[in-house]
Amino acid sequence: MLGGFWFDFISSSKVLFHSVYRKIPCYVVNQRGFSSIKEKIFINIKYETMESIKNTTTVTEGKNIAIIAYITVIGLIIAFVMNNDKKNPFAAFHIKQSLGLALTGFALGIIGIIPIIGWLINIIGIFVLVYMWIMGLLNAINGTEKVVPILGNKYAEWFKNL
Repeated sequence: MLGGFWFDFISSSKVLFHSVYRKIPCYVVNQRGFSSIKEKIFINIKYETMESIKNTTTVTEGKNIAIIAYITVIGLIIAFVMNNDKKNPFAAFHIKQSLGLALTGFALGIIGIIPIIGWLINIIGIFVLVYMWIMGLLNAINGTEKVVPILGNKYAEWFKNL
């Protein structure tokens, strides 16, 4: 019977139905409660392991902190303080990326003091920095742990102990 199939499936593989689709054969039960092979269909079942659910919960909880980290230097400080108690890995990842962007902006500001060549490097660098900032913010909004383009891998390496 269909109900027994579901119970056996859930108890034997210890999964919850949530994100991955899998085709499962089952039998359609007619009005009298009998099933027949002629009525066999395939249904799509969405499931997720307990570990994936834990990762999804981590991302959901840290998403607001991650977004706040990309909003100015004050937002970065607020996000750092907010994540100090929770120690959310998703938020910590984006805090490190945002810290790298802030320090890069600071370095560009210092380079901009140099006349002519420093001004050119500063102008080009600011455009690149804005692009990296937008990509980091979009990654935080979408709930993905992708490094920002160009310097993101370096930021992850430099701030891995933070």
